[in-house]
Amino acid sequence: MIDTISTLFSQPDLNQLYQPSYNFFWVIVSVFLAIFSAYAALKASSRIQSSQDIQSKFIWSFISSLILGLGTWAMHFIGMLSLRLPCHVSYNLWITIFSMIPAILASGAAFGIAWNHNIRHISPFFASLLLGSGIGTMHYSGMAAMQLSGSLRYDLSLFILSLLVAVFLSYIALSVKQSINYNKKGITLVSVILGAAISGMHYTAIAATYFVKSPNKVLEPSIFTPDSLSLIVSLVTLFLIFAALALANTSRARQATNKLIENEHRFQLMIKSLPDPIVFKDVKGHWLIINDAAEKLFHLQGIPWQGANEKDLIKQHLNFSIAYNHYLSDNNDHWQEKNLIFYSKVITDEKGAKRFFEARKIPVFNTQNQPEALLIIFREVTEQKTAEADLRIAAASFEAQEGILITDDKNIILRVNQAFSEITGYSSQEVIGKTPKILNSGRQDKAFYTDMWSRIKRTGAWSGEIWNR
Repeated sequence: MIDTISTLFSQPDLNQLYQPSYNFFWVIVSVFLAIFSAYAALKASSRIQSSQDIQSKFIWSFISSLILGLGTWAMHFIGMLSLRLPCHVSYNLWITIFSMIPAILASGAAFGIAWNHNIRHISPFFASLLLGSGIGTMHYSGMAAMQLSGSLRYDLSLFILSLLVAVFLSYIALSVKQSINYNKKGITLVSVILGAAISGMHYTAIAATYFVKSPNKVLEPSIFTPDSLSLIVSLVTLFLIFAALALANTSRARQATNKLIENEHRFQLMIKSLPDPIVFKDVKGHWLIINDAAEKLFHLQGIPWQGANEKDLIKQHLNFSIAYNHYLSDNNDHWQEKNLIFYSKVITDEKGAKRFFEARKIPVFNTQNQPEALLIIFREVTEQKTAEADLRIAAASFEAQEGILITDDKNIILRVNQAFSEITGYSSQEVIGKTPKILNSGRQDKAFYTDMWSRIKRTGAWSGEIWNR
């Protein structure tokens, strides 16, 4: 392996070298695998931030690192297989397997530290140095597995350039990743840059390689052809990439489903905690969600109403049928109007008392503007209606023939009626804001007023005759 990475300052004589050629189909496949594996790894790594526990974060870090590392190795290996030399070539199995490790470790450093854990003291430059050096180590250790009738030498300047290309393009990929979101366009962009870093480093390193002839070293042909090996590696890599994408999509879908279930649970808890009766049913009349107040209002306690069609409930349960006819209607005005509908209901209960209700119908439509569900909120306003009636009665009584004035607890006059103004001659503007002392005639002495206020405080009322202005 040490002999394999020997460098030269000048190119050997061409007669001493094998002249390589390329199968460009496999070159294109190798670049595609580098980009596609980076895309799959980024998709998988997006689950790290979405995971809630350390174990899940570790698993997704491992998956994303494994996919990028294997994709990097596959690109390198197929890239080497696309190289055709006029001699027999084989590969040392154990060194080839070993060459995967640096790529996986470097990918783990990039995904696990630089991209997803937000550790501020790991700079993009240092992270790109880790990733680029991992790619470089993987490539040159993989080249060490290459066995041919000769030896490998490297042009020193291109050798250094290949490492710089890996670090530089990795730096660009890391920097772009930090400035974009995990959307489809952003992942695609970073994948292309990262794939270019992997491919650029590989083919720059191949360009730096001299395949030196060695007449004394004869190699037997391999049982596998370059095309068959390339096909096997490509299929295995694609299988792992698609498996990672499927896992990421499944995890994302499961998380979204759990979120929907959690939100629905919260929605149901919120509805059940409200004092107003609430009904949520679909367009076919199936009752989906109601709260305790609605159960009581429609006499559904102990009845399996969830998912039941209201027509069946009407046929099977008399009390529900009566309540339904009282509080709901079968017209389709809520679908025709396509917005909130407000209506009032006056119900006579079993005791003969009138109960007043206000109802709001809120139709729900899907993205195709088709009716989907209906939310109905009831509110009993009997006390409010009673209070309004009492106020109207009080207002009518206030404008009776007797003069009336109203004060606060400090005896400041707040309001007087018309009869007061007619009797006393004082208009409301003259007395509001003053105290009843303005009416003092002087005919009663201090003891009279002391006794009057004492009775008011003691009994809450006083009646009698008094001289006023």
